[in-house]
Amino acid sequence: MAQLNFKHLRYFWAVARSGSIARASEQLHVTPQSISGQLTELQAALGATLFRRAGRGLEITEPGRRILSYADEIFALGDELMEVARDQAARKTTPFRIGVADSVPKTVAYRVIEPALLDHAPLLLPGEGTALRPRLLQWLEARNLRPRIVGEFDDSGLMKAFGQGGAGLFVAPTAIADHVCRQYRVRALGRIETVVEQLYAITTERRLTHPATLAISEAAHRDVFAAPGAHRRRPGATRNARSLR
Repeated sequence: MAQLNFKHLRYFWAVARSGSIARASEQLHVTPQSISGQLTELQAALGATLFRRAGRGLEITEPGRRILSYADEIFALGDELMEVARDQAARKTTPFRIGVADSVPKTVAYRVIEPALLDHAPLLLPGEGTALRPRLLQWLEARNLRPRIVGEFDDSGLMKAFGQGGAGLFVAPTAIADHVCRQYRVRALGRIETVVEQLYAITTERRLTHPATLAISEAAHRDVFAAPGAHRRRPGATRNARSLR
């Protein structure tokens, strides 16, 4: 029983997709004569004529079209197999175990170990149009961290939903970290002190006099954006100058 030669099938697939033996030979870096010989052997093995002459070119036959549909699936699966193999190779990690004595302060232990965390971890990144994205990328680059970007989102709510599903790490403002953790059932892994997102609330009043405006401003400074021990700011534009998690 004759067996299918996948090298012959690859040559056939290249000719069918490129439209000519000459173009296929350029793509495969082999001579046209070599491709012609391989096609002849494949046709003999299959017992079918795959191409016929059409003027100065080639035209695929009906049996050739049926075989081409199988070739498309075969080589698509082959590409998928290679992607899976590369992904599995990338996921392989070397165990790294650290022992920390009880006498060592936990904050000191974290600061020492931090450079070994998050590298090649899956990360959900804000979209290119956000002001936060370049600051976050600079922070990662400065610490020589190379996460695997598995998704980019212009919608922060959608990014959190993907994070909730386990797709990867994501950042959120420290001011709402507790709320995000409760709503999406996720856990805060750390805090990025040097990445700051600024938010402004603007009013047309020259001085804040409306009771509702004053209540919003005071609550924002006191309950949302105020850092522990920070001095109270004068009422005005409300800005989120807190770091991100």
